[in-house]
Amino acid sequence: MKSLKNEMLKSLLFSIVALFFILFVLYQAVTRFVIKQEVSKARLLAHSLVHTREYLSKFAPYIQFRKKQYFSPFSLTPAYAVGEIAKILSKKDNIYIRQLSDKPRDPKNLAKGDELDAIKYFRLHKNSKDFFIAHRNKDNPHIFYTYPLRMEKSCLKCHGPANKIEKPLYQELVKLYGNKAFGYKLGEIRGIIAIRIPFDQVKSTIKIIFFKLLSYIFLSFTKLTTMSFIKYKNYFLVF
Repeated sequence: MKSLKNEMLKSLLFSIVALFFILFVLYQAVTRFVIKQEVSKARLLAHSLVHTREYLSKFAPYIQFRKKQYFSPFSLTPAYAVGEIAKILSKKDNIYIRQLSDKPRDPKNLAKGDELDAIKYFRLHKNSKDFFIAHRNKDNPHIFYTYPLRMEKSCLKCHGPANKIEKPLYQELVKLYGNKAFGYKLGEIRGIIAIRIPFDQVKSTIKIIFFKLLSYIFLSFTKLTTMSFIKYKNYFLVF
């Protein structure tokens, strides 16, 4: 009898230790799953912005504003328009979305730190479709996702060799931005779309999923323990 009781206690202790290990593994698995889902969302968002750029590039060169004093002459160019869309999305979804370059025309779009690292990464890995990393530092934990902006044929109209850009357009660009961001070739990396998702949002989703699974496991464990106790209660009552 005593040996059976010891075996039962050992089994219970082992079950508790195993349960905590399973919970730890489960939490890590849920974290990886949620991060993967957030990256998928960022990827979809980046693709949408890139497709918007492609669409605008088809007709932007042919648009003229009647009241030029109210608009930038480049209001519907891919870079300018998508930049404004990104600002709206950033405020609405509480995430960081920027179009950045190491050679920007607008100084506000200058890539820094890990953004520059991402640009270098895409230049070294020419076939890479995107790049992301989870920054878990205490000051600003977030998921950093980047998508490369490669030079398309339509991009060369404003960013190609200076001598191949229409003279009126070239003069307007230089007047507004200075002699910057010319001389690119087809397929070269112009910059990146950078998206930063705060880890507070990620943690919130992780907790919701984890505690739902935890509730299910706890109920299952309680049911199993109760059934085991009922089965062996006579042995425990003896002691």
